[in-house]
Amino acid sequence: MKKITTKGLQWLDSLPPLPSKMESCKTDLIKLVDSLSSKHDMFSWLSVIQALIASSIKTFGVGAIIVDPNDEIIVEGHNQVFNPYFRSDLHAEMTVLNALENLRKSDEPPINYTLYTSLEPCMMCLGRTIFSRIGHLYFVAKDLHGGVINNSHIPFTLANLMEQQVIQEAVCHVTLKEISSKIVAFTVQQLIDKLGGTIDVMKNR
Repeated sequence: MKKITTKGLQWLDSLPPLPSKMESCKTDLIKLVDSLSSKHDMFSWLSVIQALIASSIKTFGVGAIIVDPNDEIIVEGHNQVFNPYFRSDLHAEMTVLNALENLRKSDEPPINYTLYTSLEPCMMCLGRTIFSRIGHLYFVAKDLHGGVINNSHIPFTLANLMEQQVIQEAVCHVTLKEISSKIVAFTVQQLIDKLGGTIDVMKNR
């Protein structure tokens, strides 16, 4: 656990000066260190720190990590849709799955690996997760606007494949879920505007 918290604190320490609301989330994440009592707590905490890193560079505030069968952190990453330049495919889950596959270069699927993401996946990221055949995915906060894990309209083929994986909400500290939702809300309206849409980011938050 000490190794994991040290890594997370280093990530937080490397952040540039933040707006007051984001700085408050950073402070709350630091305060949570002594309350991280489970594996889900620790890895969820790291994914939320990655989300804060993403938000600090003005892209969607979503982060993710992947751990191996020995619970060693293999890759970490965050949303890169608007940084360093526009890439519509680089959601947080996509960046870490890309990194994992490039690292492993294996013809065997990563069925013994686990992906933790700070926010419930969208349809694109759910599809990629399913086709990646990664064994487990746990998300920290529900996405009331774009999340699809409990969507009854998931295509049959995806739903059938999904039954062979564990894809569900992480059992972690409730404060982590609250912080993750706040981070997403910081810049999402401005970024959605760039894509030509609108959303009430605080509705049901």
